[in-house]
Formats: sequence, C-alpha cells, structure tokens
Amino acid sequence: MPRNDPFRGADRTRAAERLFVMEDWHNFGADYDRTLMAWFRNFDRRWPEIAPKYGDTFYRM
Repeated sequence: MPRNDPFRGADRTRAAERLFVMEDWHNFGADYDRTLMAWFRNFDRRWPEIAPKYGDTFYRM
C-alpha cells in the first residue's frame, strides 16, 4: 500500500539527482484519476478503429 509520506518525494529526488536534472515536479491529485479513466474509456471505445494500425502490444501498454 502506498504511503503518504512528505519526505518520500525528497528521497526520490535525492536518489536521482546524480542521474537527472529536476526541472519540474507535479503532484497529481485525485482529479487526475477521473481524467485517466475518461481517457481510457474513450481509447477503449475507439480501439477497434485503430487496432489494425497499432496492434495488441500497443493496447497492452
């Protein structure tokens, strides 16, 4: 189960700072879940139209 720990983000950035440059940080809240679910419903509904072009591997991604 994910933790809601305010230091968790700092731990991640500290661990990656030797490899990456942090240019921006976003906190996606609960509203983003609705956005993703709406995106998936639309994608799934239209999948039969684009399946021949992209294939099953793309759908599973």
